[in-house]
Amino acid sequence: LPKEIYHAPNDDYVAGLFGAYQVIDGTKWSSSTRQLIVRPEQFTLNNHGKTGEVKVVHFHGNHELIEVKAGEEMIRVLSPPGAYKKGDKVGVSLKFTDYSKQL
Repeated sequence: LPKEIYHAPNDDYVAGLFGAYQVIDGTKWSSSTRQLIVRPEQFTLNNHGKTGEVKVVHFHGNHELIEVKAGEEMIRVLSPPGAYKKGDKVGVSLKFTDYSKQL
């Protein structure tokens, strides 16, 4: 049950009880017409996808939490340490899975 709640919380309050998340506009990232609750690990940084700029890098030991400004949204993405620095231009893609929760 905790795994299902983590991946498909009923609302953003419940999502916050299980860790980092963000609510994004599904129309900008997928074929969804609704808002989506997504976790940082559901995004990838790459050379394609929505163009963005790294604004903040938070070191967390075995990974970094990267904050990327993509369009008008600030997206949080997990990354291996040392892979990106502030000011880097990157592509951001959403790994839309069955676990992405629509609001």
